[in-house]
Amino acid sequence: MLTYKNKKADDNLTTFIMGSDNPEYSVRFEKFMQAVEILNNEHVQKWKHLHDRNPRVEATWGKKYIKLTYRESGHGRVYGFVDMTNGNILYPAGYNQPTKKNPRGNIWNDDYGVNCLGSYGVGYAGERFRNDWIVEILNGE
Repeated sequence: MLTYKNKKADDNLTTFIMGSDNPEYSVRFEKFMQAVEILNNEHVQKWKHLHDRNPRVEATWGKKYIKLTYRESGHGRVYGFVDMTNGNILYPAGYNQPTKKNPRGNIWNDDYGVNCLGSYGVGYAGERFRNDWIVEILNGE
């Protein structure tokens, strides 16, 4: 369910705010992070050597982007980025910045952007993963 914010104008338009100004943004982002956690737990169950390393994905909020970092045993690598202005899920161009072209998904989509995620992070452009089972878990189906 998406929410709307009234824009005060002469013609009484109602516009949708996709960014972090929308109160639903944190709810959608939390669902996305739950999906990341489910996907990470599935990956850890598959590989026994990861059990002792405590792998997790951490979110660091910046000015414009939320950086997702995969950490295990003190080491880290970039998992992906989420644009706070519109909810786009972006592939990392480097450790501190995302690719600004070709968003891989969006947290406002019905799948919360989960179908662009693989076990190791945000996928390449055009790559789709079959993570609908995670969406069913998130929606309680």
